[in-house]
Amino acid sequence: MQSIQSTLGDSISASLAAGLSSINAVIADLQAQVDSIASSEQADTISSTLGDVQDTLDELLASNNVFSGDLTINSVPTLEFASNLGDKVNIVNGNVFIEQNADMDPAVLQEVCDRLMTITGNINVRAQTSSAPAVQFPNLTGVTNVVIAQAGSISFPALVSSSKIVLGDNYSSRVDGAIDFSALTRVNSISTATVNVGWALASEALNRISFSKASDINFAALPYYSPRTLNIIGDKDTVLNLSALENKDGNARDYTLNIDGAAELNVPGVLDGSITVTDVVNVILPEYVGKITVNSGVEVLT
Repeated sequence: MQSIQSTLGDSISASLAAGLSSINAVIADLQAQVDSIASSEQADTISSTLGDVQDTLDELLASNNVFSGDLTINSVPTLEFASNLGDKVNIVNGNVFIEQNADMDPAVLQEVCDRLMTITGNINVRAQTSSAPAVQFPNLTGVTNVVIAQAGSISFPALVSSSKIVLGDNYSSRVDGAIDFSALTRVNSISTATVNVGWALASEALNRISFSKASDINFAALPYYSPRTLNIIGDKDTVLNLSALENKDGNARDYTLNIDGAAELNVPGVLDGSITVTDVVNVILPEYVGKITVNSGVEVLT
């Protein structure tokens, strides 16, 4: 009985993080198991528990913590509307579109972004000018895809998973802060592109992170990148963190890494493949046995 209740809790937590889309399926599946329970007392208890859970979910969906539909912020009035929603934007059952301009109050815009926790669709962020306020997303844990183009920094420190991440190079020379995806454990695609009006992408370079002024490029929790090719362009002072990346389970998952500009490359879990380093001051590959090309700017190679 206890294990069934634990499974229920784990499943519901996971479903909420993914956007509430599979909770009803979890409930239906567990309800179907009631008939196979030997004890009628256990069956009654489980049925009662499922009923309580359904009531809780109904209350959640009807509460002020869920916004259904697309949320667009592209002007002072739409920002005021989003701000007035309060905690209703904790969970957005749709897409989020943010187009910052210099007329927007940066503090109010950031307050709205602070409230975003789960987005079942995509988040699309595009500053209309390089002087428009940059925003961070400190509490966003789940989203389908990310498209963002702004100056300053690109910060998603709590994001755990995303299918696709597009980093806009519209103002690449002004991106001098951190590119922070430090909690990310799953992503299928990372690219750099120009994000135009209407969210059309131009000059998209797959498997590339290209920001030569960025202070940090942080993917500290990412254990595996399925394309297995990653090109990173930074500066010799850029703090690069790919420390969790690894060849898993002895499988042939060799990586092709091209790093042009970083203070250090330290990936102890990468054992084989092809690595090219340029202007990387300190290279630490303690168990690496694959091909390595060392160009200018490398001072220490371990």
